[in-house]
Amino acid sequence: MGCLSPIFASEVFIPSQLGQVRDKVEGSRGRTVVIIEEAHVAYHAQKVLAEILEDLIRHESFRHVFVEGGWGDVSLTGLRHLASGDKRREVGERYLREGKISGEEYLSLTTDLEMNLWGVEDPGLYATNMKAFLQLSPEQPRLEEEISRIKSGLVRLGSDILTETQTRILSMRREYESKKGSLLDYVKFLMGHLSDVSGQYPNLTSLLGFAGGSDVYDAEKVSLEKQSAVRFLSRWLTKPELEALLLLDGQGSMEQEIVFLDELLGKINEYSMSPGVPNVDNLENYRNAIKEASRMDTGKLFEELEMAAEDVFMAQMPTVQQQTFFKIFQGVSTLEKLISLRLTEDEFLPLAKEKEPFSLREWNEFLSGLTNGGIFFLSPEDGFRFLEPWIPVAVEFYQSARAREQAMVENLVREMDVRSLDRAILVAGGFHSRNFLKALKEQDFTVLLVSPKFTPGDEGAMHEKYLKILKDKWIGATKLGARSSDFETDPGNRRANVLNSEGSIF
Repeated sequence: MGCLSPIFASEVFIPSQLGQVRDKVEGSRGRTVVIIEEAHVAYHAQKVLAEILEDLIRHESFRHVFVEGGWGDVSLTGLRHLASGDKRREVGERYLREGKISGEEYLSLTTDLEMNLWGVEDPGLYATNMKAFLQLSPEQPRLEEEISRIKSGLVRLGSDILTETQTRILSMRREYESKKGSLLDYVKFLMGHLSDVSGQYPNLTSLLGFAGGSDVYDAEKVSLEKQSAVRFLSRWLTKPELEALLLLDGQGSMEQEIVFLDELLGKINEYSMSPGVPNVDNLENYRNAIKEASRMDTGKLFEELEMAAEDVFMAQMPTVQQQTFFKIFQGVSTLEKLISLRLTEDEFLPLAKEKEPFSLREWNEFLSGLTNGGIFFLSPEDGFRFLEPWIPVAVEFYQSARAREQAMVENLVREMDVRSLDRAILVAGGFHSRNFLKALKEQDFTVLLVSPKFTPGDEGAMHEKYLKILKDKWIGATKLGARSSDFETDPGNRRANVLNSEGSIF
């Protein structure tokens, strides 16, 4: 397919009911890439992803969809001739609900759209990354439980050796990391204890500005205002409409919170002339603030958070013992994010430079000294030995993930050059999406980062389902149960090979 006229970011339309444009940059290279974040194996998210793709293909002349998790041609268009459209949709729906095909594969199978799916992975790098992921994932609950035990112990120890203000600093960090407190609340707390830092913390200063400082956005009122808005709408919406709205309530990610608030405030606006409509000005300010925050460079933002937290702590004139304790608390928090695979690239880079990124033995000796060898912490001889074997595995995961990202960007650009494409779509998990945007921006591409709007499910259950499917695919033993058919995949490659006597999965 030849090159079309260049398309600018402002010309790409994403229906608001389907997705949110989290970020966009205009480049001068004449090439545009729409990055769509996907939630692996989440049915509703994958259906919305398919709808966004269909809209871009039908109305914006996008034809090429590049994907992670595979290499080469991964289209399912070759199966279209085997059954009617209704039968293909029936089978596609079942496979999509089971999490065994993705939204783009579903679209490739069930429609007659002119589209091409192409995997941009490097097979060797994917294999290395997958090995580390599958090795670590089953152990994460046990390891996270141990780290949580250590952090609880640190809190108890901290109450004995830290001042009230120092304890509050660590408490605010824990609330933020456990999602009991918001990012904005944490930033407000830190910046409230610092002075004249606009040049040193530009991202935190901007974020505070988005929130209207302490005058416009009142965090303590947000929860009550949500409840008030829902009570008001319950008088006007049907039960199914209200239930659908409540299902969007974003208790997890910032992006999902924005989806919920957009819908909630939109409904309030629809009934703004009705009696008893609540005042939602503060809630709107909160929504606008987190929207701006979602577009920021999270790596730089979290780097500044670490620096600000340390500066706030050091401003309290801590003793050497208190400083050591604080560094261990920070280190354990970083270790927890490493094991949970929640580190940003900027957080990981300093660890990658260290032969032993965590001084576990020294930490244990210091903490055991504080407790006189008490039973909470293991002995200095054992240290944090239960964690030690898994740190290299987690580090390997991040190192191979970074190598994968670089290879995928190179493969994407090469394919666009070879095919003379002026526009393309890249479907990628949220773990990679921000780094892809950054890399393509550096090459002067026009880039949009889009998050589908969907009803969140049980994250733990989704993770277990995703892990099981990955394992099955990796060993080439996935059984989709489509009558007598076996649906087998080349390890790491998402293209289906249908093997049965009739040559059909339908």
